Amino acid sequence: MIEALQQASFDEYHIIATDRPEDTGARAPTCQRSFFDRMIHTIAATSLIAVLEGLCAREMQRHLKVYDETPVAMQMHYTGCAPVAPGARVRMTGWVERLGDGDVTFRVKAQDEQEQVCDGQIQFAIVKRDRMTDLMSRKRDAIARRESFAPA
Repeated sequence: MIEALQQASFDEYHIIATDRPEDTGARAPTCQRSFFDRMIHTIAATSLIAVLEGLCAREMQRHLKVYDETPVAMQMHYTGCAPVAPGARVRMTGWVERLGDGDVTFRVKAQDEQEQVCDGQIQFAIVKRDRMTDLMSRKRDAIARRESFAPA
């Protein structure tokens, strides 16, 4: 089954959301606005990588034992080549670059209508689903304990 992962790939287009609310009324002077208000409006690199990670995981899951194994991103290497404007149509591509013993590395790229905007690699471990379920259960329990002692 893992050898079939060698064929995992994607090549699809996504429109970047334009979730910025329109300005209403007067604006505070530049020095009083928040850092994020002063930024040139562009999609965060982390958002772009999150979409690419999700696409890779989706393709991997098609080749794994759905109730026994799950892909978990372990390392990401990313080169941002250009900013991405909200509303842009972005072509996202990815393919298996390396298949290891229990891990898979995807080469990922994104390109908007004008130019390449990112190039990178995302390495995934193939993890037993029960192990991840146990780990997440312990983490949720620890959070619940912490929150039960938080002041109201």
